[in-house]
Amino acid sequence: MVTVARAPNGKLIVGTFEKLVGRANTVNGSFERDENGKLTFEYEGYTEIFWEEQKTVHKHGAPVFLDEDGFQWQETEILLSQE
Repeated sequence: MVTVARAPNGKLIVGTFEKLVGRANTVNGSFERDENGKLTFEYEGYTEIFWEEQKTVHKHGAPVFLDEDGFQWQETEILLSQE
């Protein structure tokens, strides 16, 4: 038997909700400025994640968890069972 974490809806808890920092690469030579002064550009299609900046999202001082459908749950809502 193992201890399993589930949300109140019965869905399996699959991880924590994380905040990531990264750099979305741009296409060199794609920058232009419109008549209002706003920059336009193209994305290259790759984002480098700065993993050392990864942080678990907390609500009321406790980590936020995600179920298998992506719904968020607070630590106090998580149900543990032996399966």
